[in-house]
Amino acid sequence: MGMKQKKEVAKQVHLKCPTCNAYFAKSYMQTHLGKEQGMFTACSDNCSLQFTMKLAMGSGNVNEVAKSIVQNVLKIDDEVQVAPVYSNLKMN
Repeated sequence: MGMKQKKEVAKQVHLKCPTCNAYFAKSYMQTHLGKEQGMFTACSDNCSLQFTMKLAMGSGNVNEVAKSIVQNVLKIDDEVQVAPVYSNLKMN
């Protein structure tokens, strides 16, 4: 029996954290773009909470906050191959 290999592809998003300015990457579906909610994606829950509090409290320079949001998404890779998925694989 032959194995059929399906290519699994996922969009990869390169981001800059609006709180700590760290560069990181996430799957498109794990960002605010894929979830279609929110204005930014942070590198961690802690950074996300800090930036959300900054927005809610209105603290910080408005121009700097806006710049952080605009610079959040650096690049979107259309297709990144991830681990192959095999169908018709028979286990003993």
